[in-house]
Amino acid sequence: MRYRRLCVLLVAPALLAVTGGMPAQAAPRVGEFTVDLAPINKDGDGTVAITQRGTALTVHLQAAGLDGGVHLAHLHGVRSVQNSCPTLALDANGDGRVDIAEGLAAYGPVQVTLSHGTDDRGTSLDFTRIYKHRDNGDGIASLGDLDRYVIVVHGVDLDGDGLATNPDAQGDGSGDPDDNEISMPAFCGTVEAVR
Repeated sequence: MRYRRLCVLLVAPALLAVTGGMPAQAAPRVGEFTVDLAPINKDGDGTVAITQRGTALTVHLQAAGLDGGVHLAHLHGVRSVQNSCPTLALDANGDGRVDIAEGLAAYGPVQVTLSHGTDDRGTSLDFTRIYKHRDNGDGIASLGDLDRYVIVVHGVDLDGDGLATNPDAQGDGSGDPDDNEISMPAFCGTVEAVR
């Protein structure tokens, strides 16, 4: 009897140490999110509904009032901070617009490309797509809390032809972000959890 008690007293702490040191399995992330897209450099608006179920995001993006042409859309941000949409206070060159480089201080780098290359065109967007990976190849769950991020829709006509297609609207061959119609932010919105 004494031997049995001694074994329990010696083995129990060892089992606790082993199981206590093992990482707990994280529960799959589940959530509903919404985004109200507001103008940055182009009048118009839109909404985005996001559903996260573990390793996948389902994104339904609708936007209207865009210029014709190409419209890239991205989930932007940095996991460790609250990202935001830029204001004209970030217009460093004083041209009356916030270009993609100027906006990075507010919304951070691209995490997930929501658009299908240059296939998303026209004056409005309406698509539902599922994403399982960030652009760097990591799984969606590695984003952490989605309500730290923003969604930016790009594409603004700068040369007056009605189309957001010209990567050098000033014709100076510089490739500067302030005259790239395709990358110019049109709309932005912060991701909000649905309570």
